[in-house]
Order: sequence, then structure tokens, then C-alpha cells
Amino acid sequence: MSNGDALPTVLVDGYVCGVWRPAPERADAIEVTAFHSLDEATWGGLEVEARSLVASWPADNRRSIVATPAGGLPCRRPRSASCVANVQRESTEGATSQMRYGIEAITLPVSDVDRAKAFYERAGWHLDVDTEPAPGIRVVQFTPPGSDCSITFGTGMPQSQPGSYRSTYLVVADIEPAHRELAERGIPLSDIFHFGPDGQTAGVDPKRADFGSYATFADPDGNSWLLQEVPSRASGE
Repeated sequence: MSNGDALPTVLVDGYVCGVWRPAPERADAIEVTAFHSLDEATWGGLEVEARSLVASWPADNRRSIVATPAGGLPCRRPRSASCVANVQRESTEGATSQMRYGIEAITLPVSDVDRAKAFYERAGWHLDVDTEPAPGIRVVQFTPPGSDCSITFGTGMPQSQPGSYRSTYLVVADIEPAHRELAERGIPLSDIFHFGPDGQTAGVDPKRADFGSYATFADPDGNSWLLQEVPSRASGE
């Protein structure tokens, strides 16, 4: 990272791939913007440089790092605290700061990458990237609409037995239109159900309470999803 009098730039292998600046609405942050897709290793290198840059500033002017990439792997959308680094301001007494951690993506075990890709495209999930960063390695990443966490799968990467993931929660504010949309997209899924005095019961929870109504579906490998209704999420809670 350059910190001269000109526009502060982000260099990778001698080429300018982005810029950084003080974040417009945060006095304790730097905003890094990439001009094009950067792989995970590159973001990791930028994190090291960013930490070094922050450490070189006076203690009363240290800043955290905020990334707003233009797209690519794994950072596809503006994010406040996970792509490059999040080093909160340190006190002059040298107290350590609290780190923030965010689950970025879940590695989903699949046996056929193209088949899995077709399934999640049909489900309406956003294809973030389909890339081959090195010989023998392919990375595909999808994000469900509105989700902060993605799924990734591919070849040449460690993974569990294909189909071994069970009942990963997929939360929606209103399960009925979500269920209808998936069915209309050709995704086989169970009927909506809830749990009452007699155990699992057909239909939505009569009280429409948070975490009260469910449906299930699975991808071609058998990785299953538990669609769960949380009405309070409609208000952003």
C-alpha cells in the first residue's frame, strides 16, 4: 500500500489494483476499494500490509481497515469488518482491542460441481464467482438473496463427504412466499410444518412465532436445508 502525497494506492505485483482512503463516515477506519476481483491470498497479503501501515501511525491516530471491493473472491459486496482487517483503535496504554469475526462462507461438500451449480442457480441464489485460480482448483460461490453468509464448493479443496451436511438453517421472514418461490423454481421441498402438542404438525405455526415454522429441501448430493420462519427479521432485527 502506498501512503504518499498522491492518491493512496493498493499495489499487487507492482500493478495498481485499488485505492484506499479514510472512511467517509468513520473517523477510525480506512476504506479499501479494489478495482477488480482479488483472490483470497491477495486479500490476506493486503491485510498484512494494512496492519503494518496502521502500526506505523501515531498511537492516537491508528485506524481499523474497512474493505469495499468491486467484486470477486471472496469479497463480493461492501462489508464493514471482514474482508481486509478489523483492528480497532488501540489506547496509548497499549491495551489490546477486541476483534470482530464474521462467517463469510461455508464449504459445501458436493460430488459434481456443475450439477450443484445448476441446482443453486435454479434456486435463485446469486452466483458470486466461478473461477479456476490454479490448475486442478475450481471455486464456485453462491449467496442466498439477502444473506451475509455464502456457500462455496468446487474441486481441489478439502471437503467432507458429499451430501453430509444436514439441516443448515436458511432463515426467512415469511415462509409461505419463500416456500412458494422455491417450488415454482422447481426445487423439491417438503410441505410447511411446525411443532405442536402432538409433535411435528402440518402447516404454519398458528402463532406465527419466530422460529416456529419450517420446511426442508436438499441439493442433488443430499446436503439438506432447513427453511425456518423468523417474522421479526422483516423489520431488520
